[in-house]
Amino acid sequence: MKLAMRESWLTLHYPDNFPRPNNLRELELDLTLEAGESLLFFTFFIKAASLLSRFRARIIYIPALHKQYVGIGVRILERAAREATAGFVHKRLKVVKLIGFTGRRTDYKLALHLLEIGRGSLKKIILQPTNDSHGIKIKRVTLIEKRSKQLEAKLPPGAKLVMLYSFKFFLAYNFKYFLNY
Repeated sequence: MKLAMRESWLTLHYPDNFPRPNNLRELELDLTLEAGESLLFFTFFIKAASLLSRFRARIIYIPALHKQYVGIGVRILERAAREATAGFVHKRLKVVKLIGFTGRRTDYKLALHLLEIGRGSLKKIILQPTNDSHGIKIKRVTLIEKRSKQLEAKLPPGAKLVMLYSFKFFLAYNFKYFLNY
């Protein structure tokens, strides 16, 4: 199943008008969100799909249009999403791939939440940083590196973290170390 979503204020529970994903084994989401919006809102899909083994999200951020409301809304949505999946462990989720991982707080919280949901079955979490429209900044490379190490320390037993870098990202990453010499 492949879905494209533009808004995170949809719902935190599985919508009644959506088909039930009883036999869904793979789920791909293309998400376009304002910077700072919570990414936890769609975890109800994962909870509803009991046979799901592979989950992929491609995340694209756009500049926040309503910055004054984003912080409050993010906290409310994150708390509600955590409560909706509290104690839930997915028994078949093996692979999670996050394309567009930036190391932002929302990305990191999503990855932590998916580690928690998949703690009983997760074998691999793949983080693939991509180039944003502003190019790759050394500060962003450092943040991604820091967040990936934090996530690695929280992996469930038997799971591994894989980083997939684009060539442009790889150049920026190595340039950071070149500047330190």
